[in-house]
Amino acid sequence: MGQNLTRQPAKEVLSPHPAIPLAIKGDYDAFIKHPDTYGKVDAQDNNCLHGLFTATSATSEHIKIFHHLSTHFSPSSPAPEGSSSASSSSLLSLVRSKNNLGCNVVWIGVAYQSISLLDELVEALGAAEVKGLAMVPNDQGDTGILAAVSRGGTASLGWIKGLFEGDKEGMEALARTTNKDGTDLVQAAVGGRHEGTVRSLISLFPLLGYGAANDKGIYPMHLAAERDCGGIVKALKEAGAGVEVRDKNGATPLMVAAFVGAKDAARKLIDAGADKEKRDGEGRRAVDLAEIKNMQEIVDILK
Repeated sequence: MGQNLTRQPAKEVLSPHPAIPLAIKGDYDAFIKHPDTYGKVDAQDNNCLHGLFTATSATSEHIKIFHHLSTHFSPSSPAPEGSSSASSSSLLSLVRSKNNLGCNVVWIGVAYQSISLLDELVEALGAAEVKGLAMVPNDQGDTGILAAVSRGGTASLGWIKGLFEGDKEGMEALARTTNKDGTDLVQAAVGGRHEGTVRSLISLFPLLGYGAANDKGIYPMHLAAERDCGGIVKALKEAGAGVEVRDKNGATPLMVAAFVGAKDAARKLIDAGADKEKRDGEGRRAVDLAEIKNMQEIVDILK
């Protein structure tokens, strides 16, 4: 997650199709002069909608370009599922098309928090179609909302909560969203040190499990400890996450904090009731790990 969503090859290739850079720029007057390139893709398989939906703060010109494309293309006759070609004269085929990272247009819009354009897309194609595309992962196994959360994106959280409002099954699927490593929304936010995003997740998505481990046996509380995010430790504890969970080596979050010298996290964990005398799989306490690493300030906190 956090990858460049429009990956360039080793030697940058300029797009021969002016509609794409003009869409990114939001130059409506220039864009409409190149209708023959609307359905073309660049060297990274981005079409003009991929470019358009990177606009986090879409201007009225970006919106005008989308409206123009909506009327230029029919929303019917979609391209075959899985097709990477955007040559079919269909708005839906453009939206479903994937670039060379496997990202469809909704993925891009959610990751870049292009909320106003996403709203326009729902109006044009319907909520059901957009919801389905929002749940499609890219080639790395990340959904757009996972990418947004890993970047600290809270606007996309509110938007996608509204999109799935009243859809219990969809909300449950969203809450279970993980990538190939088993990283879920909470772990993505914690891993990025985004306390505000973690708190937004807690507020918006009560179905989420704030104490679930990823496929490597790492819990969100371990990640918060490793990254010395005391505020996140507190937020997770308030949401019901335990402070004595153990990773595959038998380490508790306090042990992790001690080992890396995370003073703020160590203090917050102790305040939350973490047991300083717990021992890992090799019989070591948190203070023992801090002494091994010569973390004297942590040693002082733990004694």
